[in-house]
Amino acid sequence: MFPHPITVEKLQPSQAERDALEPHGIVRIPLKTGLNIGPVNVTLVMGNPHALIDTAMHHANNLERLEASLHRYHIKLEEIGEIWLTHPHIDHFGLTGAIVKRSGARVYAPESSVHRFDQYVESWYTDRDAFYTLLQESGVTAPILEYVRSSESSFHTVASPFTVDDSLKQGTSYTIAGRHSLLPIHAPGHTPWCSAFWMPETGVMVCGDVLRQKMRFNLILYPDPNVDQEHQTYPSYRKTLQKLSDTPVKWMIPGHGVSFQNHQKTIRLAMRRQEKRKELVLAHLQENGPSTAYEVAVAMYTSSITERALLLIMSDTVALLRWLIEDGAAESTVQHGVRSYSPTSQPLCSPQGDPFKPIG
Repeated sequence: MFPHPITVEKLQPSQAERDALEPHGIVRIPLKTGLNIGPVNVTLVMGNPHALIDTAMHHANNLERLEASLHRYHIKLEEIGEIWLTHPHIDHFGLTGAIVKRSGARVYAPESSVHRFDQYVESWYTDRDAFYTLLQESGVTAPILEYVRSSESSFHTVASPFTVDDSLKQGTSYTIAGRHSLLPIHAPGHTPWCSAFWMPETGVMVCGDVLRQKMRFNLILYPDPNVDQEHQTYPSYRKTLQKLSDTPVKWMIPGHGVSFQNHQKTIRLAMRRQEKRKELVLAHLQENGPSTAYEVAVAMYTSSITERALLLIMSDTVALLRWLIEDGAAESTVQHGVRSYSPTSQPLCSPQGDPFKPIG
């Protein structure tokens, strides 16, 4: 589940990627996170002014690594004039404040996410408390609950404040780095606020954390009722993936991992993995009877892995259970504040319209 850590060195762009992207002035720069997910990608778009898509975070010597990467293209950090942010996760925006302080860059973010950047710390604690309540309902053990309740935001360790200067409207075309058109595409799934940045004349899409190769669990729940719940389901996520599949992308730059071609194949495999996990969850309910979300997660991933990736695995498990309920294949009841899930007699059917047909 969690192999040996992937290093920045292993994720450097291949010669094929450089040959395809550098003529457009586009360079992927992997930087460290110290997280299980591995390095995070910053995308440089060279132009007038030079632009970055996402910035990584303060960790190890990331700022120095970024400066060294820019230096290879004879660019100084002070010459970065634009920063475009895909979504409000700190591993993607943590260096933004430091870069703005050095360069005076303007910061662009999708309009649906601006408030999350502006109020990140306050939102983090609201999210923590809402997630704690979800974990209680999911039957998580007391020591884990206490760990979550006592956790603190890392913002002031790995980030610094900044202000979003311009909000991006979906469906509106913008110009990045003074040279390429950029179309923000609302891409909920990983979070309700995710966007992918499509540069049509280059054939390049920067998709943040919506898609990556060998993607396992990737949906994160935000249980706070003030957060959009409609875009926190697997059916909604699959609509996003279908939308990206329909876009004529030549090269996909993900938030983590290497850039890749044939994004339709990657999407098809990701959707099949979602279906397979849903089938495994249903099989567990059928074999073991009423189960909490935590019991299902531990059965699928073991307790140690569930605890190491608590947010991702519990979000994924609850979302899969809710998907089964939406399909009519499961139901839930609450006793003493803990929710249990049971199978129904209705067979599980694959949703209509999934792109499972062969793709060239």
